[in-house]
Amino acid sequence: MKNFITILKLDYQQRTRSYSFLITLCIGLAVAYSFIPSPDANYSTIRICIR
Repeated sequence: MKNFITILKLDYQQRTRSYSFLITLCIGLAVAYSFIPSPDANYSTIRICIR
């Protein structure tokens, strides 16, 4: 089991060091930022009503 965890850790480190991961992360953050409404928007995306 210890070897399996070591393999997972090393695989994760190798994947996060690649340029494709960095590009995917940046694109994902840019898309997520574009979905956030501006502060002066006339609508709410989530409304929580507690009665």
